[in-house]
Amino acid sequence: MLIFKKLLESIFYPYDKLLRLPRISENGKYIFRLHFNGCFRKVVVDDRLPASKGSRTLHVFDRQNPGLLWPALLEKAYLKVRGGYDFPGSNSGTDLGVLTGWIPEQIFLQRCAIYSCFNECVS
Repeated sequence: MLIFKKLLESIFYPYDKLLRLPRISENGKYIFRLHFNGCFRKVVVDDRLPASKGSRTLHVFDRQNPGLLWPALLEKAYLKVRGGYDFPGSNSGTDLGVLTGWIPEQIFLQRCAIYSCFNECVS
């Protein structure tokens, strides 16, 4: 959990370093540090989130803590650099690269390779 909080601290502003939690912005603006197109970029978003005319939620939220704001703000910042909410999807490697700056690597394993690796580890 500490690694996650350090990551959040490094990409989110305003952040309370003593409590290790994101803070509510007084002016409604938030700054994220995301790695996109080869370098870190400052992405500024406001606290307005998309809403439907009904009761449907159009942004990410935590079911156990629906008042948690920062996941939806992070989603908004990510989609801002990716071109908007009309987004077809991505993969976890690319997403992790945007958040951390780490270079993603995909390793495709064939079914037989998985079984042979498992058998070597077990025996």
